[in-house]
Amino acid sequence: AIIDEAKKPGSVLKLQEIIIERDIGLGRKTARSVEPNVLQGMSRPNAAAPQSLVLQQTLPFDSPAQVREEVLRRCEIFAPGGAIEAFEAAKNAGKCRFIGFTGHHDPEVHLAMLKRYDKYDSILMPLNPADPSYLSFEKNVLPIAVERGMGIQAMKSTANAKLLQAISLKDCLSYVLSLPIHCLALGCTTLGQIEDDVRIARHFKPLTEERLAQIREDGAKLKGPQLEDWKRNIEEKAGRSPASRIQHG
Repeated sequence: AIIDEAKKPGSVLKLQEIIIERDIGLGRKTARSVEPNVLQGMSRPNAAAPQSLVLQQTLPFDSPAQVREEVLRRCEIFAPGGAIEAFEAAKNAGKCRFIGFTGHHDPEVHLAMLKRYDKYDSILMPLNPADPSYLSFEKNVLPIAVERGMGIQAMKSTANAKLLQAISLKDCLSYVLSLPIHCLALGCTTLGQIEDDVRIARHFKPLTEERLAQIREDGAKLKGPQLEDWKRNIEEKAGRSPASRIQHG
């Protein structure tokens, strides 16, 4: 379970009884200087200690070069007293086991984060059949994470269900699960969707390279910021698509 501390302050403490009772792995996500809001909460009696601390930072940018520059120059997490310093202190004190980061707006942000710091344990990124054709995390970020031996988590396997208009749920999930990842986060709105996900996972077999290419080709037909509306819109300035609003979901 990953809790967004920036959006829901104190949410870890509210859920701690359920987390402890069910032995759920817990992660906390923040973009701020976390010494007061994370370490203090983790020190409370019977607090549910997170196994993983997850960094998330959103910055305004346009070009890949600006992405890298802004992450390295302005990102608070690398500043003295910032999140990285606090996270390392928490890990050294045994208050968490892992440090990771996430994002979905542009793979260049992930690349800059990886360049700036080499002690991450885990990484979370969007992966789906359309991703290789537009601002691709699979092509640019995944190989580095694999090379470093990081724990790799995937998300947005159906592009918030938009890919299901052309690709089956089974093919979307099987595609991502066939990549060199360790787990895939799934969203759901009904119990039936959970049952479908479980059934597909139980019968999953890695896809062949040929089948992966076929599904990737189907995804390429829908590529772009209108499908993956959480990504930076590089088509808007070229006049190829109307402005799209970036969503976090």
